[in-house]
Amino acid sequence: MKVEIISNKINNDSKIDIAGYKHSFILDVCAALACNIHIKIDNVPEIQEKKVFCKIFDLLSKKYRSSKNQLTLYPSKILNVDVPNVLSMQVHGTIYLLPILLQLRKSIKIFESGGCRIGNSNNKSTRPLQHILDVMKKFGAFQQGDKMFLTEYQGTVIDVLPYSTNSKELCGPLVSGVTKTAILCSLSATSSTTIIHPYLKTDVLELLQLIHKMGYKITKTQNSIIIEKGKSNVDYISHRVSSDVTEVITFVSFAVYYNVRLTLNCWDLEFLKLALKPEFELLDEMGVFLEFSETSLTVFQNDRLKAMDILVTGERIYSDSQPFFALMLLKANGISKITDNVWDNRMEYAKELKKAGLNFCINGNTLIIRPSATVSNLPVELEAKDLRGAAVLILYALQCCGSIVSGCEHLKRGYESFWEKLRILGIEVKIIE
Repeated sequence: MKVEIISNKINNDSKIDIAGYKHSFILDVCAALACNIHIKIDNVPEIQEKKVFCKIFDLLSKKYRSSKNQLTLYPSKILNVDVPNVLSMQVHGTIYLLPILLQLRKSIKIFESGGCRIGNSNNKSTRPLQHILDVMKKFGAFQQGDKMFLTEYQGTVIDVLPYSTNSKELCGPLVSGVTKTAILCSLSATSSTTIIHPYLKTDVLELLQLIHKMGYKITKTQNSIIIEKGKSNVDYISHRVSSDVTEVITFVSFAVYYNVRLTLNCWDLEFLKLALKPEFELLDEMGVFLEFSETSLTVFQNDRLKAMDILVTGERIYSDSQPFFALMLLKANGISKITDNVWDNRMEYAKELKKAGLNFCINGNTLIIRPSATVSNLPVELEAKDLRGAAVLILYALQCCGSIVSGCEHLKRGYESFWEKLRILGIEVKIIE
């Protein structure tokens, strides 16, 4: 899908609502399936993930009700049918259905997940999967060919650090999936589960909050979490998905790059401040002025920003955030550097911006940004290869009417009402199917 910028009269002061975080929504749904409870989930983002999960529920005859920004699941048995790759590969989040469906059905055919083709440049066809299966095996599952089998999950000890590309810090693409899969397997395990060196970002923190509501006992130590079944049985839960941390950074970068005031409405600002602590600390060091109220975050117009040397790991800023920091650092007072130690092949957007004339130097997973005092006012044609790349290329292209960005179909997997929100900001686009 191509998009052309046809009007860019950017408003100096705007307000937009931040949607629910898709990664949290996916884990919330998987936990609810595992426990087969009656749950109403609010603030569900209206994106491709919700549509795909509802199609899978239809396939499995899972009882549910879907309405705008809401999904209700009811206790019910599911059919013993395989999830076809043509459905599962439409989004990445389906990968977390594997441990749940195995728990419920005791045998499943392994299906692949989709999402952005980031990661090992030698294997662009699929995202990593083996680490998910490895964790399931540690809980007692076993594999024969393309099928997994289970009697029941056994409580165990999982250390996430061996899955890291750095022996001292959580890095690389596997640590998130290992932590999430271990938590999901623990929900039906026969005894307690200990996760050492867990990945503790927004979606995992919310998942732990949800399963605590479900009656599980969560014990946190300095470098581990212990999950045990509680004594209480919960029949019904009402839950609200946390605000989308990446959408927040996306629109913060818009406000910073175009030097406008922008207010982002978020229902859970205190949780958001914790979830985005590394990003907010970095923005403060750069010189970006943010003001927090009870339910909103306002970005103010800024002077020249400070150049930065940014390292992306599983414990620092999100890999999803780094393209937007690259955009903001084009306004910095000197040369900046971003190194992504989570995903390989995550600099495709920078290659496109370099073609557009920006002074970028890409060396493996490191991007060197040299700001220019002048900005071209000529239309550009850019091609997005992934979700966050599509968003950052659109934001850059907004400065010149006639610019065209292709690959915008990725946006339906991560942003609710993206074009409508741009319209609120004063942008008009023409969608070319």
